[in-house]
Amino acid sequence: MEFDGRFISTKAELHFDLYQQLQFPPWYGHNFDALNDCLRDWKVATNGTVFIFRNLNTLEPEHTNALLHILSMHSRRRLPYGQKLITLIQGKLLGLATTKPIGAINLYVWSGLESPGGYGNLLSESERP
Repeated sequence: MEFDGRFISTKAELHFDLYQQLQFPPWYGHNFDALNDCLRDWKVATNGTVFIFRNLNTLEPEHTNALLHILSMHSRRRLPYGQKLITLIQGKLLGLATTKPIGAINLYVWSGLESPGGYGNLLSESERP
């Protein structure tokens, strides 16, 4: 599934393109929270799906970062089920070096049962390692 960044220079254009190409439901909110919600139910092709973003140069780095972060989370979430969701980007993305990490896992939002050593939300901010 290809996206042409020459026609995606704003957050609104990005979400319109995602809405159309991924055939999201009419209630899609055209924001990153809605993208995250819709991708939970979105069906990956049997042999996998590849998102290709070409010429992704003019979108604000914070929006590019948010997009890639959400896609990487959904890619990782699907792996245990044998579903392949891959994102490839092409463009001059120098601004991404100064934004938030992409696909990082915040250990502190996990429950104490899931996190190694039993930390997670069980510790207050001052008690966390």
